[in-house]
Amino acid sequence: MKIAVYMSGYQPETGGGHTFEREVFEALLRRHNEYRHTFSVLSRSSSEAALHQRLDGLPISNHTVSVTAAEWLFQGVTRGMAQRHRFGSRASGLDRAMKQAGADLLWFVGQPASPQWTDYPYITTIWDVQHRVTPWFPELTSNGEWENREWVNTSVLQRATAVIIGTKTGQAEVERYYQVPPERILKLPHPTPQFALNATGLPQDELPASLELKEPYLLYPAQFWAHKNHANILLALAELRDRHGYAPQLALVGADKGNKKHIAAMAEQLRLGDRVRFLGFVPQKDLITLYRRAAMLVYPSWFGPENLPPLEAFALGCPVIASRIPGAEEQLGDAAIYCDPSSPSDIAEKIADVQASAELRASLVTAGHARAKSWTADDYVGGVMAFADKLEPALRSWAR
Repeated sequence: MKIAVYMSGYQPETGGGHTFEREVFEALLRRHNEYRHTFSVLSRSSSEAALHQRLDGLPISNHTVSVTAAEWLFQGVTRGMAQRHRFGSRASGLDRAMKQAGADLLWFVGQPASPQWTDYPYITTIWDVQHRVTPWFPELTSNGEWENREWVNTSVLQRATAVIIGTKTGQAEVERYYQVPPERILKLPHPTPQFALNATGLPQDELPASLELKEPYLLYPAQFWAHKNHANILLALAELRDRHGYAPQLALVGADKGNKKHIAAMAEQLRLGDRVRFLGFVPQKDLITLYRRAAMLVYPSWFGPENLPPLEAFALGCPVIASRIPGAEEQLGDAAIYCDPSSPSDIAEKIADVQASAELRASLVTAGHARAKSWTADDYVGGVMAFADKLEPALRSWAR
């Protein structure tokens, strides 16, 4: 059977989406010859050149998905109509690429940002349905974002041959909000990024002087969205200074998604201007150093149930404090200390506890290393291929 792998082309600045998609893709390339299936790659023209280069020398073809604006509008209108064939229908740009590739099954490695019209069977990925769980955050309500997410999820999930989600909590949410039956859900946890696993045991680099950081410091790599909860970590930092006598720097890594101005103003109001470093996007090499030299990762995000930075921290020997939100303990187990993301006092207390106990820090590092190795991108791809093996007898029943 031939499987077409759709790459969304996330850019490095997008953070977790890029890391996830690239890690899974690289695992597939490493092990493609171990599976009974053959593969092709589908991509938009913006990422085609890089993919051509990456696939050079491999028996994997790359095909461009080309869709005009007029075609996109036509597909969007007619595909939503039960009687659309009365108006005429033609293969979508995605299906033309599938036919050119000679593929039988389509796999969206990343989460689609918009409906991808296809008549082929497909496996899709969903990271969360937070617009349903926590619909009050501005990034989920502004500029029609809630409606767009709902449109995408309804269009994509209910028609999918299989939906990949990482936790039982996430599975229950997909079943509840989109009526996807459990037998069509693949529970495959986010894999620990290979770049972090590869750095384990290597000598530590010095912090780049340009970062202007002094150890010990706290690390929080997260885009500046409201749901990332930078506000409560600043309040926790002020409490650490005022009540615990502990005033570490806080290294904030991530692109501004509209909330950085508010957080910067809040830092000044709390007299934390000299304690908070806004580092923006940093290269992967520097991010590795930041993890390895940090006193701890503090990750109080409201969103889940899965997040990649705690897994990266586990692999790189950085103790983790994470939000106690549904699904978090399923992902992180006993390798993290959990805090109440709504309580700056609890966040501050957990930071103080970890900082005060060398024994606790060591136990978190040991447990984190074990957790990081327990599920990799190779395991993730193997789970997808196992499902494809089971599906193959049905797909051979008709010509495409």
